[in-house]
Amino acid sequence: SSGINAEWPLRPGKQKAKEDVPMVDDIDDLKAYSIEEAKQKREHEKMLKTAEDKKVKVRKTIATLRSKFKKLKVVNKDLPKHLALVAQDFEMDPQMGSIIAQEVSDMKDLIRKQLAWNSEKHRLQLMKLRKRFKDVVATERIVLHAVESDHVVSTFRCAKPSEVMQQALDDFKKKLADDSTGAPGSRGSDARRISTIVRQSSSQGLGFMRKATELDMHAPTTVVGSKGSKKLKDAKANKRLAKAEERKSKRFQREMAWKNLYSRKPSENYEDPKMLAAIDDAKSNMGDFNLKTAKNYKVPESQRQGGTYKRAQLLELRRMIYMTMMN
Repeated sequence: SSGINAEWPLRPGKQKAKEDVPMVDDIDDLKAYSIEEAKQKREHEKMLKTAEDKKVKVRKTIATLRSKFKKLKVVNKDLPKHLALVAQDFEMDPQMGSIIAQEVSDMKDLIRKQLAWNSEKHRLQLMKLRKRFKDVVATERIVLHAVESDHVVSTFRCAKPSEVMQQALDDFKKKLADDSTGAPGSRGSDARRISTIVRQSSSQGLGFMRKATELDMHAPTTVVGSKGSKKLKDAKANKRLAKAEERKSKRFQREMAWKNLYSRKPSENYEDPKMLAAIDDAKSNMGDFNLKTAKNYKVPESQRQGGTYKRAQLLELRRMIYMTMMN
């Protein structure tokens, strides 16, 4: 055959037609139309149409049987009593009704369980949302708008103390109550010292609030009368003059004291011999106790601060922050 092909090559027309055929690229798009998908779609539609036709045929058959059954019941009703059939005689399968009732009951139970599951799911979701965003809030944000002006006043949201913090506070208070009586250096003494230091630091941290309250309580009040007495005015004028003279004398005394002090001021390069001797003595005879480098150094009991003290102080401060926000 190879020899025949060599002797008889392809005709020029066919060879040219083969060369003119364009190259076709592969289809990479998964959503592109294909003949196989069209064929499967036609088969699926044919199956659906066949099933639908069968359903229509069965429905027509059932409708025909129902119409015949109704006609038979009408004929049976017109017959005499001794010839007519009772209603139970028309039942071909007496157990069919109970089977259908059981299937309906089972379907109701299944639907009821599905609805109960969905209801419990949504209830848990709502409970989690409330626990995350609502139960932790002690006070909500409330905004009040004035009616006849643009003034607005509002509160702010305040979160409740966490259960862990409240439990730690309760445990610490219980420890203080259990160790209320103890010898110096014992756990009871340490607990009382921690409680005292915490209260002192807390009171110092909120000192500005008490000062502001005292200033408000002792603020001067002014009473304006309708008529003034001349004698009262003269007495007030004399009092002001006396105070001015007193201030003038005090100012003069203060100036004299400053002059006396500046006259005794040493030069900038002056060094006290006693202080120099004390410094030399300390350098030669004393250790560095500030950084606790001495071997025999012991921290005084009043200055000892451990993890228990710091934890108690943090808990107390957080409690006072919460109480301040609530008040």
